[in-house]
Amino acid sequence: VDAHWMLELMGVRALAGAVKRRETLGLDEKTVDRSVEILGEALSGGGRLTRAECLAALTEGGVAIEGQRGYHLLWYASQRGVTAIAPHIGREQTFVLLDEWVPEPRRPDRDEALGLIALRYFRSHGPASRKDFAGWTGLTMGDCRTGIAVAGDALTTVDVDGVEMVAASDQLGEAPATGWL
Repeated sequence: VDAHWMLELMGVRALAGAVKRRETLGLDEKTVDRSVEILGEALSGGGRLTRAECLAALTEGGVAIEGQRGYHLLWYASQRGVTAIAPHIGREQTFVLLDEWVPEPRRPDRDEALGLIALRYFRSHGPASRKDFAGWTGLTMGDCRTGIAVAGDALTTVDVDGVEMVAASDQLGEAPATGWL
């Protein structure tokens, strides 16, 4: 239920950073957009395809997948929120349409989403620095500060060997003031 808002929040910078990679692979916007369409059509109606089947669908749709192109296109469709990785079939990765897999996604507003990701990050990685949080999420430092502020008393600033870190309050023996999660 969280994939949609997480992609909207953190996927933007990943997609922007992929422009250079696409140039290196010889992929233009028309080709990547067409690839997303092909995968969407191949998976529609509850379909679930293996990686090999997805790559075959791209090839059948006229998209060259040599080298790392096919893998990049599969990644791109997932980053765009069109496909999602589903459980393996045997040892092979499978893909589904995200909107069919998660038909009723959670849709917090931006500030709430920043607070949620901040709490989840520091609960699983804390104590950690704000810089670590920014690096892991790809968010700007401003968004990181907002997320920490929105999480409020659920997060606590602590000193770790003279370095200011952030941790989940409930993991320090303090009860959080909000019911985040």
